[in-house]
Amino acid sequence: MKSERPDLPLTIARLVRSATPVTPLARPSVRLARWAVTSTALALVSVAILGVRSDVAAQMMNGWFVARATATLAIVVAAAIVAFFLSVPGAERSRLVRALPLAAGLVWAVLLVGTIAANGSPLEVLLQVTPHPSCVLLIVATALLPGATLVRMLRDAAPLQAAWTAGFAGLASLAVGALGAQFVC
Repeated sequence: MKSERPDLPLTIARLVRSATPVTPLARPSVRLARWAVTSTALALVSVAILGVRSDVAAQMMNGWFVARATATLAIVVAAAIVAFFLSVPGAERSRLVRALPLAAGLVWAVLLVGTIAANGSPLEVLLQVTPHPSCVLLIVATALLPGATLVRMLRDAAPLQAAWTAGFAGLASLAVGALGAQFVC
């Protein structure tokens, strides 16, 4: 009776003959820096096209505005770092590192609630604010190109945890959009 296992040396030889050259990827930190430069430029172009809000100079003196922008930027950076490191097999970080973007998101949410509370009764402020679908569209529009660039860069690697990698890529992209929207809306 013959074994059903393939002949290992023959299989290896066949794989070697069919192999194509592989272009090594740059380190995750280098790819992250490239994405950061590209996404910053894309977001700035989006904000320039959409128009900067008229009171941006006054808002830059507002502590809540600056704190929210800083927290949003922290989400962008932390989520992108985690996504790039998750995209390389063997370079994955611990679960604690994955919590950093989520912690930055929590800080952002607390700052948003603080901003609402500082402007009077939170319930009253929420009832007076009308939802602005245009702001949602602005966030998505500003996030699209940086997000597509990030996805392409991550797909060049070999993420073993695709769902986590995609989740953090989406979070980083949407945070870029939210940061841009803060300077437009």
